[in-house]
Amino acid sequence: MGIRALIVGWDGATWTVIRPLLKEGRLPNLARLMGGGVHATLRSLEPSLTPIVWTTIATGKGPEKHGVTRFFDTATGLRTRRLWDILAAPDRPIGLFGWPVTWPPPQLPGFVIPSLFERANDTHPPHLRFIREMESGLQAPWRQRISLITQAMRYGLRPITLTHIVGYFLQSRLRRLRANDHFIRQRVLKLEIQLDLYLNLVRRYRPWFTAFYLNQTDAFSHRFWRYLEPEHFPPLPPEELNRYRDAIPHAYELADQALGRILRLTDEETLICLLSDHGFEASHKAQQGLQDFRGRLKGGAILRTFGLDGELSYVHHRRWIVLSFRRDPSPERKAAVIQKLRSAYIPEIDMPMFDVKEDNIGSLAVKLYGARVFDNRDLNALTVVWPEGQCRFTDLVQPEYDLKVSGVHHPDGILVLKGPGVRRRTEPLSEATVLDVVPTLLALLDFPVARDMDGQVLTEAIDPAYLQAHPLRTIETYDEGLTQAEAVEEEEVPQEVMDRLRALGYVD
Repeated sequence: MGIRALIVGWDGATWTVIRPLLKEGRLPNLARLMGGGVHATLRSLEPSLTPIVWTTIATGKGPEKHGVTRFFDTATGLRTRRLWDILAAPDRPIGLFGWPVTWPPPQLPGFVIPSLFERANDTHPPHLRFIREMESGLQAPWRQRISLITQAMRYGLRPITLTHIVGYFLQSRLRRLRANDHFIRQRVLKLEIQLDLYLNLVRRYRPWFTAFYLNQTDAFSHRFWRYLEPEHFPPLPPEELNRYRDAIPHAYELADQALGRILRLTDEETLICLLSDHGFEASHKAQQGLQDFRGRLKGGAILRTFGLDGELSYVHHRRWIVLSFRRDPSPERKAAVIQKLRSAYIPEIDMPMFDVKEDNIGSLAVKLYGARVFDNRDLNALTVVWPEGQCRFTDLVQPEYDLKVSGVHHPDGILVLKGPGVRRRTEPLSEATVLDVVPTLLALLDFPVARDMDGQVLTEAIDPAYLQAHPLRTIETYDEGLTQAEAVEEEEVPQEVMDRLRALGYVD
């Protein structure tokens, strides 16, 4: 039996980049996929943080139901079954590669390779651990590199990929790569390695359902958006602009080539879903027209200054930092933290420092209370005071955006469906959200849709003849008999993972 259902995730992919490339004929595999099915703008959550949104996609439920509410949450906090938990059976093995929040890996028939942001290198089965170790293996001692590459060659690493690995090692050793070029080469090489190994695993395990996630579209968009839309940023040297203008389009071409290789393992009976968790926009554009001041809150400095670093974690999202409690606080404690942040005040301009809002999952979204008021001001002359202390304004705010992170998340992602039961149409669907993916896939696989899911079936995407032959069925829930993992203390996030997040601008 071949693959019955496939999801390919392009993290951060946006129609803003895709549409011009389709017109230029640079994404042939995506064009063929779209020509045989339907497509839509996939509306994400706000804030569109990777672990939360990908778990929402996989469950059809919002974070308040599925339990992943913080950037550093793991699968132990899940309160519901995901699509692969529903589909998996002895005669329906699954194969997951890189999907966020799959650590610790579930013990299901098939294989599970957790994502690059997980806290440890565990895989299912355990002997595939070397695949996760390859993530950092490009910087490992030589003996370890050779051992990892030898194992990878047994699991499908192609000779051409090995040639590229050797070339990367030589160039890195000779220090002939600029920082941006090193960033590009390393991430292109990682995608080559991951794809070689994934395709080999699919051939070995023959999964009924499989999913492959890549983040190059996201990583390149964070770093190189200023070259894609230079009009939103300070002027660039012409040589630099010309050198990296095509970096993001090139990442999409690589993703399209990966899609093409994966699709060769499918047939006419495979239900195919290509999607992203959010889109992208220019970081300066996200500042809503600011002309002079384009500051960024220093999340780590704020938590340390207000004595909250042991109690909360943070990530950057557009103009905000999103603060999450490491453990559920009492209502009184949460109110006290909010009040502490709101009490911060800038006496020189007679204005509060922070705008603090609580979202529906208990996280705190914090941004500067005002922004245009800082235009043309001497920021070094400003102070921040609160009942317990004071500091300089610039202790808590980076006056200019780090231009290594010039792209930020936008809530509009992509969705493409093709396969048995999927309608063919050239116009995009009128509406689709990340909550609707699982209900729609279940309907197309002739599985009941759970009534406790927050999303809906995108009937607009389904062939009426299929719906007539396979009327929608529902059940109350797929979570009967689900056991909850015991709450555990939040462990320190490994430095290696923090470094990857820092490179993408999620943390300072």
